[in-house]
This record gives sequence, C-alpha cells and structure tokens, in this order.
Amino acid sequence: MGVKVKKLRGSYYIQINFKGQRKTKKVGGTLESAREIAKKVEAKLIMGDLGIIADDKAVSPLVSEYAERWLEKHIHVTTKPATYAQYTQLMKTHILPQYGHKRVDAITPEHVEDFVYLLVTKKENGACVYAQRTIGAIIGCLRSFYTYAVKNQKAKFNPAAKLGKIARSGKPEREIESMTQRESELFLGAIADLFPERYPLFLTALSTGMRRGELLGLKWGDCAFGEDEEDSNRYFLVSRQFSAHGFGTPKTPHSRRRVDMSKNLRAVLMAARDERLIAAMMAGKDSIADELMFLREDGEALTPRTLSTRFMEPACQQAGIRTFTPHALRHTFAVLMLQNGASLKYVSEQMGHSSIKITADVYGKLQPGANISQIDRLNFALQQNANGAQTREKSGHKSKTENIDLEVVRGSMPSREHLIAY
Repeated sequence: MGVKVKKLRGSYYIQINFKGQRKTKKVGGTLESAREIAKKVEAKLIMGDLGIIADDKAVSPLVSEYAERWLEKHIHVTTKPATYAQYTQLMKTHILPQYGHKRVDAITPEHVEDFVYLLVTKKENGACVYAQRTIGAIIGCLRSFYTYAVKNQKAKFNPAAKLGKIARSGKPEREIESMTQRESELFLGAIADLFPERYPLFLTALSTGMRRGELLGLKWGDCAFGEDEEDSNRYFLVSRQFSAHGFGTPKTPHSRRRVDMSKNLRAVLMAARDERLIAAMMAGKDSIADELMFLREDGEALTPRTLSTRFMEPACQQAGIRTFTPHALRHTFAVLMLQNGASLKYVSEQMGHSSIKITADVYGKLQPGANISQIDRLNFALQQNANGAQTREKSGHKSKTENIDLEVVRGSMPSREHLIAY
C-alpha cells in the first residue's frame, strides 16, 4: 500500500496503490499541499476508509448489473413487448457471455470489433452460424445499451457507435419465398378441405397482404363491407396487432392504414360474420364489433405459432407443394398484385411499408421478366403516336407534338375492385 505524489504537465497528482487497485487523482496546488493530501489519504486507508477507492466502482457498474436496469427501466417502458423480448434474448445469448463480467466503461471500440469478428467467423459443420442481419441486431442492441449508459454517465463514450463497415458474414440471408398463383389456389383448396373454419383467415391473408399479427388482431368492428359488392367502401382498418406478448400497436406508424377488401373476400367474410352474429345473439349478445375475427375453438385468440404448425404445414402437404411460412402469404400478395399490373405505390400503401423503395427493393426481384410487358406497352404507344402523325402529314395537316398517355405507359393504379380474388 502506498500514496505517492507525481507531477505531470505542471500539475500535482496523488497516485494510490492499494491491494492491487490503482487510482490517480489530480490535486493541483503546490508540492507541499499535495504531500499533505497524500498523508491524509494514506491515513484513511490505514483506518479502513476505502471511499476514495470505491468511487470508481460506483461510477462504472458491471455490464451484467447495468443491463438489468437498462432492460427494465428503459427498454421495457419505452418499446413494444416484442422489442423488449428481442433485446432481452440478445443480451442473454450474445452480449452478457462476452462482456457481462466487465465494467461498463472498460469496453473499447477495439473490443467491439473483436466481438464482431468472432460473430462473423463462428462456424458449425463448416458453415457460418450468424447471418448479417443477426449480427446487425446484436450490435444494434449493444449500441442502444451504451447510448443509455453514456446518457446516465456510466460510460464516457459509446464503443459500438461509428464502427464503420462491418465485416460481411458468409452465411447467406434467407431468401424471400412466395407462392405462385397455382400454388396459392392449391393451398386454399387444401385449407378448405382440412380446416374449412380457417378458410376465411387464410383467404384474408392472401387477399390483403397483412402481417400475421395484424390478421390475428382484427376485430369485426374493423371491417367495412359497404352497402353491396359494387360499393367501393370495402376495407379493413388496421390499428393493432397480436403477438405472443399480447396486443399492441402495428409495427410502424405507416402500418396504421386502410386495406382494401375484394368482392370475393367480402362475400366469404360476410357469411362468417353472419354465423358469428347468430351465435352471439343465441348467447344474449347484440354485437360482435369488439370480438376478434379469428379465434380458437375455445374462444381465445389464435397464437402466431399455431398458424404454421397447426394449419399451414398440413395444408401444404395435402396440396403437394413445398412448405411455406405465414409470412410467405404476405409476400405472395405483393408479388401476385405486381404481376397482375398493380402499381408499386398502391401495393406499398396496402402493405403499410414506410416507403415505396422498400416495396421495390423487396419484391422487384421476385418477378423476373414481369416488366417486359411495360416495354411492349410503351412501344405500342409510341407506334400509335407515330402512325397518327404520318396520317396527318399525308392529309396535308400540320403535325403537332402529342403527349403519350403516361397512365397507359406506366400502368394506372388499379381501383379497389382490382384486388386479387382467389
């Protein structure tokens, strides 16, 4: 144990060495005053007063300790239940095994780079374990943790910020899958045979492109059927979603939206509504507006996992097609809509994407050759324009430049009646 006086760049410091712990404190003043402070500190240490040594521990807790506070006091109360569950799992599985035993302020950008390298290069049976998206989620969780720590002065900087380009994982991202028109017809036929009571649910999924949680969160009061099938006021109001963590708001503000309803879907859902309404009236109720549209046999909400294991897998097997996930139904809606001439803007709005760019980036590559028809239509419009000009010139009339009908060239936005009907 010892307390020494050091001079650095014109200022005096005391250097404390106590049972393997070291600490340097600036005291300023003169050499004599610095020596006096050193004597007092040494005396306190001899008497068992370890406050000056313990200060650092109070300022910088262990990552494992502070992660609990961050999750419960911040993430739990500021994010959706699904986000809280995801961050909790990422912390438990990846971050705490790596950094849980270290002090919050002991992690440097170099440590994080080494961590990323371990994630990128980890292999099992010769194949990379983590995809790029998974690695991004882990680092995003760590970055959020340190943003909170810096704000509360538990760390001086965020070591996960400004990492630059992260090394690319060798594991390929999972390809987006969608059913063909024929596969979707076979699938719905199998659902009708095996689970006829679930036909309205899966027809709604394929006819609207809603997310799984949005489907399970629909209530009868969210439906507008219009006066008849020719009435264009046929739509759903998407304002909630259901997950394993309960009911919540949609994924993004853009997800709160109006989703159009096809004539065929309207007829199927109205029949299901009438059956439910009759049952409710028999039970003494006069409205089902606040009831979920799609329920289990016992009247409780369907769980997201049930859609895949209980219904989709057996139906795909019965139909003789490859097994698809519930999210593939959303992809199928988008691809078939685009292949049938719907505009990207319309599809983007129906699906609740935050921008049309997302729709183009995700689904444009899933329809190879689909745009060839647009080239043919453009060529046809140009030829018609040229033929008209030649006719006028031959008849002696002066030719004026005519505008090509851009709505014909681009493909006009379909009306609500043009939604896919399976």
